[in-house]
Amino acid sequence: MSNHILTTWKLPLSHKPRVTLSLKANGAGYVVWTNTKGTGKEELSTLLSPFENGILKPELMAQLVHVAAAMAATVATDKSTGAVATARDRAIEAYGAPMSSPAAPSSGWDFGEGVDRYFTAGATASAAQQADERKAVEDLIKLLTTHCHLKLWSQLRWPDVQSALKKWAELTHKRYMLDMAGVKRDSTEGASALKENASRSCLPELRKAIRAANVGVRISEWLHDHEPSSGAVPVRVKNASKIVRGIWQAKFEATGQSEQPRHSPAEFAMIVNALHDPRFKMDPRLRLALLINLERRAGQVLHVRRSYLRITDDKKIACRIPGRGTKTTAELYFLVPKAADALLEAMNTGYLSEFEAEYRAGKIKDYWIFPKGKLAKGIAKFTEEKITGSSWNERSLSEEFDDLEARCGVESVPGRGFYGLKRAATDILDHLEDDEEVKNAFFSHATTDVRLLYLDILPRMVRQAKKMAAFQERLREIAASVDLNALRAEAGA
Repeated sequence: MSNHILTTWKLPLSHKPRVTLSLKANGAGYVVWTNTKGTGKEELSTLLSPFENGILKPELMAQLVHVAAAMAATVATDKSTGAVATARDRAIEAYGAPMSSPAAPSSGWDFGEGVDRYFTAGATASAAQQADERKAVEDLIKLLTTHCHLKLWSQLRWPDVQSALKKWAELTHKRYMLDMAGVKRDSTEGASALKENASRSCLPELRKAIRAANVGVRISEWLHDHEPSSGAVPVRVKNASKIVRGIWQAKFEATGQSEQPRHSPAEFAMIVNALHDPRFKMDPRLRLALLINLERRAGQVLHVRRSYLRITDDKKIACRIPGRGTKTTAELYFLVPKAADALLEAMNTGYLSEFEAEYRAGKIKDYWIFPKGKLAKGIAKFTEEKITGSSWNERSLSEEFDDLEARCGVESVPGRGFYGLKRAATDILDHLEDDEEVKNAFFSHATTDVRLLYLDILPRMVRQAKKMAAFQERLREIAASVDLNALRAEAGA
């Protein structure tokens, strides 16, 4: 093979910083790297060529790559030409001598033993959260074992975790593409089916990967501090969640949508009018959830219990809606009149009446405002399981919402669901109010750190809650005042 065939040949040696070995037209090897400021390129000859009399020689190529690798390693710590030249000269002199490399740790605990010990003695989450965390980190460990060939906690380093996460994203993307093509996967693959409403960006798998990375970091630190015999070294990383999101975005940027789908103002009005019309039949849990929280995260209200409500003598209701993970909420909500009326009706004569009767009689201390199960003649039958078990879930809420959209004449858009109402409300409210602070709180964007900067936290909470309720009422009034007949006539014209 002659040097003429390889004149454009390049070999990447490093990605960060980017270093490349290239061959010039004369067959000589050059190392090219980005300069210190990142504004241009530096280039230095290796003083070597892999050719002899125009013929490629394997031994010369091996020496060239050896020297170029030493130069690339120097660039990682010192980008000056002098430092790279010194590394080149030393590598040329030392070529052929035995190379010493740090031996991989061969002692310590295997991954399974470390995970078991952590969840037995070190984990602090609830039992349900621990189960999710264990499953996530075990999936990550499977990738570390298979693709990074690691077995022990003493061998684990953050670059290996990143490599496994990239493989995770790659496999998830492959499943996504198979789903897009309508290809049925063999159930023995062990891959959970993607949720239809989140398949665009594979959000369920992203959240699981983030959880796995964070838990893996926690386990390595805990083992290092509490179980020295494990040999674990803390996996130092500044922000694992951000890095995992970056890996996912890099893999899914070509398939993800640039804008999240939202309802139009007209569609928003149609749904609000249906909620306000008692003759419009729907699951009362759907009606109440949307009346309370449709402009925010309707799914979060499903986790409200009776004890989270404060009902005053004048029938006004204050409510605490718990946050879920990174999805925070304001500390206090006042329900708008129609939401308060719907809730009181549900407790007195509606679907919650059996639960409320038991509560007032002192037979139970609490119950879900949105109990799971079917409603018999509009009533949720009181059972112990509905007290001790989980509440109505977002999947059921989404299915009922899809039916509501169809009966309102609103076209169903993949990936939108009831979150489209929140996005539409964000657009509408920007035209109604200039107070950025309260708008952030209304849509649960304000952070606890910012709020704690103020000393009058409780009075401020009450003021914000009242103002948010006023915003909500204004949004509903505008939507309810829309002439739907005129809209339909205009659309049909």
